[in-house]
Parts: sequence; structure tokens; C-alpha cells
Amino acid sequence: MTRAVVFDLDGTLIDSVFDIHAAVAATLAALGRPTLDPAAVRGFVGDGVEKLVERCLDATGGHDTASLRAALAMFTRAYAENPATLTRPFEGVQQALARLDSAGLALAVATNKPIALTEQILASLGLRQRFRVVLGGDSLERMKPDPMPLLTAIKQLGGGAAVFVGDSETDEATAANAGVPFHFFSGGYRRKPAAEFRADFVFDRFEDLVERLCADAGT
Repeated sequence: MTRAVVFDLDGTLIDSVFDIHAAVAATLAALGRPTLDPAAVRGFVGDGVEKLVERCLDATGGHDTASLRAALAMFTRAYAENPATLTRPFEGVQQALARLDSAGLALAVATNKPIALTEQILASLGLRQRFRVVLGGDSLERMKPDPMPLLTAIKQLGGGAAVFVGDSETDEATAANAGVPFHFFSGGYRRKPAAEFRADFVFDRFEDLVERLCADAGT
């Protein structure tokens, strides 16, 4: 019987690519590099800020240690200035979280986004109060797909049966590494076809996720 639900953030709960893209565009422009379109940037999201910036540099001419460090600092400043201007929850997310919360399920976020930005975005979108635990990419020693963030979130929620909800290859691997059931949101930032994901439940509407979780919880 499911007691806890841990969510990924970008591409799962929120559509954040346009704010991320704006910060990437500002960074690349400052470096005199060509721009990337939002679709390209979307494919680079999910493995933390450093990996995102590294992929953007590699797509526009390559990088070395010094250029990566400089670009990472530029991106971090640009993104921190406007992390939730264009970002919105996916359709049905707010209602789903409210229903799960009222059903007594313990909710958490485990993301590779830095914790300060995560907290800022969740608060700006009016979502923060739904989560008992929020872990960012710099909250622990290791990030997803290492199982530590997911297992830590479940432990901090009080343990018991839990599921992980995500949208990407990184989330799929995280759930597998942790031995936790994976509920896959097919409308997010995946890179491979949805049919290739190994998941216990696949959904593209959050109302379907709520029905599944409430049934599993016996509520």
C-alpha cells in the first residue's frame, strides 16, 4: 500500500524549459557562441546544472575546464535572476498535488536542480506547501541517478511503501537503482521514445496518476 510519493521536478511537475533556455541564451551570447533552440536545451535537462551547461557548450563548439567554469557561473547568475518567469506547472499538477495531500499521502521532491533554485521556484508557483521534503542536486553527496536522493526522501517521509514519479532516463535509472516502483510521465523531457521506458505505470494526464496512487493507497 503506497504511503509516500517522490516527484522529480523539471519535466515532471513543471515545464521550466523556457526559463532555462533564456539563461542558456544569455550565457551563450555573452560567450559569443551561437544560440540553441528550446528543443535542444530541453534534451539537455535532467542531470544537473553543470551537465546542462557542459552539453550546451559541446553543442556550440566544445569546452575545457576554464570555459565550463566561466559558463557555469554565467548561467547560474542568469537563471537565478528569473527562474520562474515563464515556468508553469504542467496541466493538472496543482489539482493532483492537492488531492494526494488531502488523501494523506506524504509527498516529496527529489531533483538535480540546486536546492536554492528549487525552493524559489516551488514557492513562486505556489507548490511548496504540498511537500514535506524537498531535496536538490546539492542537498546530498550524490545526485540522481544515484539512489541516495530518492531513498533519503523516502526515509525523511517516514519510510514505508513509496513510488517515484519522473519523466526522464535519469529518473528511470534512479528508480531502478533504488528498487522503487517508477511511475513515468510521458509528457516531459525524455530523450528516448516513451515505449522504451521500463515503468510500473505510464501516464500523460495527472488525473490518471491520482486515480492510480489513491487506489494503491486504499483511499
